[in-house]
Amino acid sequence: MSSIVRRPGQRATSLPKVRNVSFQFDDDTPFQWNPANPLFGFACNSLSFIAPPFERYIVAGVCQAMPRIDDPAVAEEADAFLRQEAIHAREHRHHVTALTRQHPGLAEVSAEIERRFDRLLETEPLEFHLAYAADIEATFTPLFDVWLRHRDSLFDNGDPRVAPLFLWHLVEEIEHRSSAYLIYNTVVTDHWYRLRVLPRVFAHILGCHTVACRGFDEHVPFEARLA
Repeated sequence: MSSIVRRPGQRATSLPKVRNVSFQFDDDTPFQWNPANPLFGFACNSLSFIAPPFERYIVAGVCQAMPRIDDPAVAEEADAFLRQEAIHAREHRHHVTALTRQHPGLAEVSAEIERRFDRLLETEPLEFHLAYAADIEATFTPLFDVWLRHRDSLFDNGDPRVAPLFLWHLVEEIEHRSSAYLIYNTVVTDHWYRLRVLPRVFAHILGCHTVACRGFDEHVPFEARLA
């Protein structure tokens, strides 16, 4: 796990650990990986489809911010944070690829979510990108903590190829829970801006979730999704 570090005159940082893990998904990886709890499996699949464009968006925003970070400790944490997020995107993309090979229409789901995040990069300022990351990462922490506390009922009955992907991701999200907030506060002088744009941030991420769920309904037979 991460360790809290504070050097004289510097902000406290958590130094997330970068783990270059790799998950393997076969062509028979089931869309519904958790038939004992199909609504939860359905929701996690939405996370898998949103993760690659979302994490890529975060990485792009943090990379834009790096020249404006003059605290070496914060820069070090920002680098570890974006590398963790890049690996998350890569591994969820492997999962999405396996599901899309079985249900080709899901490619349009991925493409639409990618377009939605591309539009943010094209139309919004750096401050918005950092606020988006900080707002969503802060929301993830309590939600994922609940999931992990109930992992016996939510994950233990899941497919052994898929459940570990989500468990690993949840743990690392909690590990770097303050990274995006730290970067935002270092770069953006208006600390209230993050709260002012919160409704837009939530509307955007929920819109992406809706795209995923409607796409699942359209392109995956009910007997494969069970929800």
